[in-house]
Amino acid sequence: METRPNKFYAAAIVIVVLGMILAAGLGGLAGGLAGYYAAGRRALPTPATVVERVEVPVTPQVTAQSPVAQAAIASEEQVVEALYERVNPSVVYISVAVRAQGMSFPFGQGQGGGQYQYGSGSGFVYDRQGHI
Repeated sequence: METRPNKFYAAAIVIVVLGMILAAGLGGLAGGLAGYYAAGRRALPTPATVVERVEVPVTPQVTAQSPVAQAAIASEEQVVEALYERVNPSVVYISVAVRAQGMSFPFGQGQGGGQYQYGSGSGFVYDRQGHI
C-alpha cells in the first residue's frame, strides 16, 4: 500500500511537467505566429505614388519699414536693454547638497558612505534683505 501514493505523486508530477512544457510550446508558437503575421503585414508593397514637381518662380518681396516703425522698435529695444541691465544683478541660481537624515538605503550605505539630497533652482532677489 505504500507504493500507491508514491506512484500517484510521481504521475501527478509528470503530468504537471508535461502540461507546463506543452503550455510553453503553445505560447511560443502563438507568439511566433503573431510576429510572423505582423512582419508579413508590414512587408507588403505599398502602391506607388506619383509626385509631379512643379517649379513656380518666387520673387522676394521686401517690405520697407517706415521710419516711425523703426523708431518704435529701437525705443522698445532700449527699454528691454535698460530693464535687463537693472534686473540682471538680482537673478540668482542656487544649488544645494544636504546630507540626508533618517533615509534608509535598502542595500547598505554604498561606496560613498553617506546619502545626500540635492536640489537646485533659480529666482531673483526681491528686497533689500536678500529674500529670494
